[in-house]
Amino acid sequence: MAKPYELNGNVFILQNKEYNHANLVQFKAENKKTNLGSYENGTYDDQLWLLEEEPKHKGYYYIINKKHNWRICKGGSDREDVWCYNGNHFDDQLWRFEHEGDNYYRIYNYSYPNHKLTKFGSGNDRIGSYEGEK
Repeated sequence: MAKPYELNGNVFILQNKEYNHANLVQFKAENKKTNLGSYENGTYDDQLWLLEEEPKHKGYYYIINKKHNWRICKGGSDREDVWCYNGNHFDDQLWRFEHEGDNYYRIYNYSYPNHKLTKFGSGNDRIGSYEGEK
């Protein structure tokens, strides 16, 4: 099994394991639930994500888009309540990375601890969370 990466303070491309080459992307710098998705046809600066650990919640990170400087949040219990946000810092913007091997991580939300970040289909959108089995 591959050794886990050092997460805090590093920049990553977050790629879906099931949909190869589907990189997480912040499409626009506007407060809409549609500003987060995936893109499979190239790699651009809006697909780079900085992880910053929250000192009050060790092991949980803000996932910050390097181009727009917005954080991924889980804004409610519905599976589609995941988007990028640039307002105040809240616990629903904190994520834990569970190493799954082969350089992949399962990403859990702090405020909704059973919710994992997911991609719902093969198109360039439909990012959300789910509570099901791994």
